[in-house]
Amino acid sequence: MTWDNAWNKTWSVNAPYIIEGLSPQRAYDFRFATINDVGIGGYGGNQRYIMPTRSVPTEPKILVPPEYAGLRDILVNSPYADHYELRWKVPHDNGDPIDYYVIRYCVTEFRDGQWFDSTSECSSEITVSFQYQSYELDNLVPDTTYKLELRAHNPIGLSSPAQIRIKTARGLDAVIPSNDSTSLSSGLILGIVIACVVVVLILVDILCFCVNRTGILAFCCDCARSKRVDEEDSKLGSYKAAPAHPNSLNLPQPIKLAPSSEDEREPLSPENRSPQIVDEKKSLTVEYDGKEVHTKPTEIGRYSAVYARFQYLNNF
Repeated sequence: MTWDNAWNKTWSVNAPYIIEGLSPQRAYDFRFATINDVGIGGYGGNQRYIMPTRSVPTEPKILVPPEYAGLRDILVNSPYADHYELRWKVPHDNGDPIDYYVIRYCVTEFRDGQWFDSTSECSSEITVSFQYQSYELDNLVPDTTYKLELRAHNPIGLSSPAQIRIKTARGLDAVIPSNDSTSLSSGLILGIVIACVVVVLILVDILCFCVNRTGILAFCCDCARSKRVDEEDSKLGSYKAAPAHPNSLNLPQPIKLAPSSEDEREPLSPENRSPQIVDEKKSLTVEYDGKEVHTKPTEIGRYSAVYARFQYLNNF
């Protein structure tokens, strides 16, 4: 067989490369050449390799955080108290395709410098399809160390197990609130929402009042102002048109002190002549004590009536 029908594979420098799709129990010849900007060099380093017979898959590689890479007897601290996500890399199938994976875990503890696996606290075998490269283990016990085993399976059988130990968190995230606390929190949230809506409505009403003099606040102010104006109008009306007191009907009629013009033009007859008027004039004093009206005549001087009338006009 010549190299004219050989397969060519190219990859970057200083990087591994896996050739897949080889047949079991067959011999393959390999040779290598380097390439640069000028072109390809000559082939050399010929090697012959005989593929083994079909066998079980190689051991899977469990993926861990970078800080645990390269360590033996790894103990990974899980950030969760009741679950852990196991992830792995697909292994070589060794001639027959992988059809599923098997996962199993047990409780383990470290005593006297070595690990002891529990035989009574182990899970049953969990089967995962070959399409997946991760699986979440749930219902774990908080603050507990587990030993995990992962195997790959093909038609020939199971691979050797890949192992890892994990420790779950203390369980602060595993606390389930009761129904009472849930209903209380729901009521509290509803109250906060209602309070926020009321505050927003009040702010909008104040803004409308300041800008356009509209809204509930403006309506209340207008009602208060109109009520105050009505009260003032009623007070002024009572001052201008106060009804006469019933007891004032007992007051005597006004006395005519000066003669009319007709009386001055016609001479007085002897029978109509009144006695001589004295300089002293009489006046009537009216007093009201809250219940009754009392009147009594008083004597005033010549100029007293003029002074009293002048004062009355000024006071009015």
